[in-house]
Amino acid sequence: MMKENRLIAEFMDIEDYQEMGKYVTPNYHNSWDWLMPVLKKIKLQVHPDNVGMWRKVTQPIGYDIHEVHEEAVQFIKTIKIETESNELIAEFMEYPDLGTKGDFSYLKYHNDWNWLMPVVERIETFGFEFIISENRVKIKHNTDHSIEELFFHAETIGSKLNTTYKAVVEFIKEFNK
Repeated sequence: MMKENRLIAEFMDIEDYQEMGKYVTPNYHNSWDWLMPVLKKIKLQVHPDNVGMWRKVTQPIGYDIHEVHEEAVQFIKTIKIETESNELIAEFMEYPDLGTKGDFSYLKYHNDWNWLMPVVERIETFGFEFIISENRVKIKHNTDHSIEELFFHAETIGSKLNTTYKAVVEFIKEFNK
């Protein structure tokens, strides 16, 4: 529980919480007073298309605090992974951090085709064919026809955008090796 509460505290930008000069251990896992500000911040960050996916943290009424806490932790872990993946994509695209001092949270590769498609086009400039069909993505060499095998194949449950995003991230990881 301490590890999860520390993760939430980092998300809330709290390093040391003190009341009247004494350190107080964050109590997100069993106190609505502690958890509600977290849920408020999460609600501001949930993309409108994903509200149903994060129902317990966006509409916690009627749920047990432990269930809501668990979903809040999962949401924060997901955001952390998306931020790291978006930073990886930005580096691949050779985008500067625009004076944000390493804060790439403004990047929207994970939920906006207008951000993601230029990445697909850049991958294609390296001689790869990027095939998107329903919830499947295949990436293979386009210029070297002697290479029959796929460079990458991804299939997920979810949206075409999500599958494409995950394929882009995995491609870049492999490409950078």
